Amino acid sequence: MNKVFKKLVTMLAAFVMVFSFGFILTACGGDDGDEVKISKVMNLSLNPSIELILDKDNKVVSVSANNDEGNFIIANATFTGLTVDAAVELFLQATKNSGYIVEGLVNIGEDELKIEISGERAFKLYEQVKKVAADYLKDANINVNISFDKITKAELQGLVRECMPDLDWVIRLTEEQLLEKIKESRQETKYIFSEELKDLYYKTRAEEILQAKFNAVKELLATSPVLNAFDFNILPDIDLSEVEGETSLEKFTNYFEGKISQYTEKIVEYKTIYEAQFLAAESDYQKALNNYLVAKQALLEARIQTPNIDLTDIEKAFEDAEDALYGDEDKQIKGAKETANEVLKLATDAIETAKEFVDGAVTAILTLLDNDFMQEKMAEVKESFYAKFSSNQNFKEEIEASKSFWDALKPAV
Repeated sequence: MNKVFKKLVTMLAAFVMVFSFGFILTACGGDDGDEVKISKVMNLSLNPSIELILDKDNKVVSVSANNDEGNFIIANATFTGLTVDAAVELFLQATKNSGYIVEGLVNIGEDELKIEISGERAFKLYEQVKKVAADYLKDANINVNISFDKITKAELQGLVRECMPDLDWVIRLTEEQLLEKIKESRQETKYIFSEELKDLYYKTRAEEILQAKFNAVKELLATSPVLNAFDFNILPDIDLSEVEGETSLEKFTNYFEGKISQYTEKIVEYKTIYEAQFLAAESDYQKALNNYLVAKQALLEARIQTPNIDLTDIEKAFEDAEDALYGDEDKQIKGAKETANEVLKLATDAIETAKEFVDGAVTAILTLLDNDFMQEKMAEVKESFYAKFSSNQNFKEEIEASKSFWDALKPAV
């Protein structure tokens, strides 16, 4: 167990170092290769949950974790390039080898394989992979239910918004374009085996893109001859009467820069609170996470190494640790994660309010601005952010730490 704690401490230290160097990291990432026509996305969930993006021939072109335990699976198995049948079988084999499913009746909630698929003829593909899964489970003498759910276009839009919150035109994308965006985002974070870090990465990326947009507006305010001739005092919902400046342009520029400063200040507050609530080793969340992971490892070890012993006490210890981390509504237990999120929500709301004021100022003069210039500046950030982030030594350390953390569990299971 000490090894697990050491890896966790290493991971947390790397988190804090990333914050210290000003990289704002947020939930999503695919794989390199020639361009292929994306067909659909499939989720496989059995406590560990993973996402597979399939091409038109139903071969895997991208794999990503949907939860932290899914990271354990994809860190120790290669799915890319497999047929969908082989991928489903590999997922079940990996979950079995990890102790999540065992012979006989699964008795701690891991008793259903949920298969979610998008696109046309989703149910037909489900029937195909259901047979593969059922045959594997029967041969392994494992009693697990198999269920199906269709992934809607609205849900795909939600995935893109999570990974690329800077996009404001998601609703106009076709289903294939949505899948391409998801694959693109998965590519960026394919080596990050931590859900917290993925979320943080994409929030940071989105913020930097927004800052590029705001900086582009500031540059246009300083250089555009069109704006020199515009009377900013006539803008609705913007009161410049108390703002310093000789001309209406100077007043609006000062107003806009003031709103950006307020927005940036709220971002700093958010990062400080996030670090204290989620990343600090002494936080209630990290203590609960430590206990949860240790209890989970103990349960997986016992299920594999000594499957015939009475696991009641070990399962009870795990359930208590799980409740302490995630809470349980039926037991009226509030988990450490929910409590930390409640504290963070005030900072999140403050950011959104500040961002609305800045966006409002941009929208008010949007017809006067060079939109191509703004899009060009934002595109530069999108193209350079990953290279900038991945070249930083702290990011490399975090990649190693997040993968090593799950590797630390591998020898035991």
